[in-house]
Amino acid sequence: MIPFKGRSRFKVYIKDKPTKRGFKLYELCESSSGYVWSVEMYCADKRISNKPVDVTMRRLQPLLDQGYRLYVDNYYIYCCPELWNQMQGRNTMLVGTCRKNGVGMPADLFQSRQRPGDFDFRQKGQLVATRWFDKREVVTLSTIHQPQLTETIGRYEHRRRRTNLARVLKEVSVALVDKNVIYDHQADNVPLPMDRLKGRHFLSVCPNTEASDSRGKKAQRQCKVCADRAKTAGQTPAERENKRKLTTTWCPECKVGLCLDCFEIYHTKRDYINN
Repeated sequence: MIPFKGRSRFKVYIKDKPTKRGFKLYELCESSSGYVWSVEMYCADKRISNKPVDVTMRRLQPLLDQGYRLYVDNYYIYCCPELWNQMQGRNTMLVGTCRKNGVGMPADLFQSRQRPGDFDFRQKGQLVATRWFDKREVVTLSTIHQPQLTETIGRYEHRRRRTNLARVLKEVSVALVDKNVIYDHQADNVPLPMDRLKGRHFLSVCPNTEASDSRGKKAQRQCKVCADRAKTAGQTPAERENKRKLTTTWCPECKVGLCLDCFEIYHTKRDYINN
């Protein structure tokens, strides 16, 4: 439905649609991507049949005899047996949900009452009508699938009995909130690796601390590049302590110590350790 509240002879009203007033479109789409292959707008033209079966066949005509599978909902499949009769021998399969009062549906399929999880079926040639019971009954027609529960459905039902989806979603939401709270309290505000390559950085003198002021010396920091290179070189902590390089300069944005030779490397090389 295309929402429209103005005046037009093509405007329709469908009370069961989320958008009740507007222009009604029939679309034939590619199932995996949703690409709209063909569109027809309802024009209320008496010279053209607007029966779901006829509309479907008009849109599908160029694709017949090519081995495609047509998936439809219960609006189009309302007369599905009739639709299948027109598609027989055209090398095109049909799958969809339908309504139990559709024309040509087997009446004896809907006479029995079943418990949730049970199913029943009727078959005529390639066409299989299946009635499956959950909170509501689901009726499908298919020329592809066999009338049996698949392993995937069985696993889904088993999980569904054990796990309450609302509870799981609540636990996930709580975990996300907790993670954000912990991050806000413990994060050191260290920029992401890409920030050190894209941002604007300026070499600056390390700010004095109480310890440096008491000694009367300039504040020093360990060079980030030199320290990381020593770690990857396989040096022991004692060797790194003896050979560590202290510098009086640092990057205020990245909050790491950097000597004059390493400042450019750290901010221009993605892999500053091996370059």
